[in-house]
Amino acid sequence: MNLQELKKRYYKTESEALAKSLNANGPGSVVDIQGIKGSALAFIAAQTVEKTPSTQLFVFRDSEEAAFFYNDMEVLLDDRRNTLQDKRVLYLPSSFKRNSRYSETDSSNVKLRAEILHKLSMPNAQPLILVSYPEGVAETVVTQDYIDRKSFSVKRGEEMLTDDFLNKLYELEYLPEDFVYEPGQFAWRGNIFDIFSYSEEYPIRIEFEGDRIDSIRFFSPETQLSVREVDHVYIMTPIEQKESNEGDRVPLFSVLPENTVVWQMHAANIASTIHTNYQEIVDNEYFTTENIPVINKKSFLKEVANFQRVYVNTKEIDSPALSLDFNMQPQHDFDKSFDYLL
Repeated sequence: MNLQELKKRYYKTESEALAKSLNANGPGSVVDIQGIKGSALAFIAAQTVEKTPSTQLFVFRDSEEAAFFYNDMEVLLDDRRNTLQDKRVLYLPSSFKRNSRYSETDSSNVKLRAEILHKLSMPNAQPLILVSYPEGVAETVVTQDYIDRKSFSVKRGEEMLTDDFLNKLYELEYLPEDFVYEPGQFAWRGNIFDIFSYSEEYPIRIEFEGDRIDSIRFFSPETQLSVREVDHVYIMTPIEQKESNEGDRVPLFSVLPENTVVWQMHAANIASTIHTNYQEIVDNEYFTTENIPVINKKSFLKEVANFQRVYVNTKEIDSPALSLDFNMQPQHDFDKSFDYLL
C-alpha cells in the first residue's frame, strides 16, 4: 500500500468541514474537536492543512508526543526528503537542555529555532507546519530587528574585501576551527571560507576571486562534497538567551503570521506546564525578572487568543464556530499477543 492509498483509506469527511470552517473564519475563532485517538490526528491534520493555506502551529503536552506527530506529518505530507529550503513541516524545540534547569542550551535545538525564525522572516514565505510543546512555544524569541542587526547576507558576484568578511564573522562571534561541524563555526583557507550558519541545514563554502565572491555552495561536513550551488546566502547570528537583552526578545506568537492556526492537544495540560515551568524559574531565581526567557500562563493565553484555534480533546470550550466528535475508540491492548494482528 502506497502513501496515497493509505491516506485515502483513512480519509475523514469531517476534515472537509474543518478546513471550510478554518478558511471561512478569522483570528479569534475556535474549533472544538473531540474523540480523536492515537495517530488519527496526524491523518486529520494532514487532510486539513492541504486545504488550508496558512501557517499551522501544533502544540502537544510534551516533547515525546510532539516528536511522534512531527514524524507522522513528515511522512503524510511527503516532506521528509525535502531540503531545509523547501521543507514545510518543522519541529520547534526549546533551546534548553533537558534537566539543565535552564542553565545550558542545546546547539542543535538553537539551530532548529533559528531556521524557523529565518523562514518566518522571509518575504512571501510559504505557510509552515510547526510542531512543538509547552517549553518550545513559551520560550521567547529574538526580534526581527535584532536579527537584521546581527546578521548579513552574501551574494555571488558581490564585491567585498576578505578582511571585511572575516571581521563580520568575528563580530557575530563565529569561532574559527580547522573544520566546521556545528553552527557558529568557520574555517578559512586562503580565499575559501567555510561557514556553518545558524539558519542553514548544511555549512556554506564561499570562494573569493580577488575581492569578489566567485561562488557559494552548500557542502556536506562528513564528505566535504558539494550539495548544491546558490546565488546568495544568509549568515545568521546565534539566538541564545544570553546573546540578547530584554528589549530584543518577544513572545513566539509575535512573529507568527496573523492568520496562523494554533492547534492545542489537551489545552489545560499545556497551560499548566507553562505555569509550572515559569514558577520554577521565578522561585529558584535562575534569571533576573527582566530576563526570564519564557512567558507565563497568563501571557500565553492572551497571545494564543489572538489567533484562530483548534482545541483537540479539550473540555469546556466556549462558543466554538464548529464542533466535531470523531467518536474513535482506542486500539486494544494486545499484550505482545501478535497473533491477534495476523
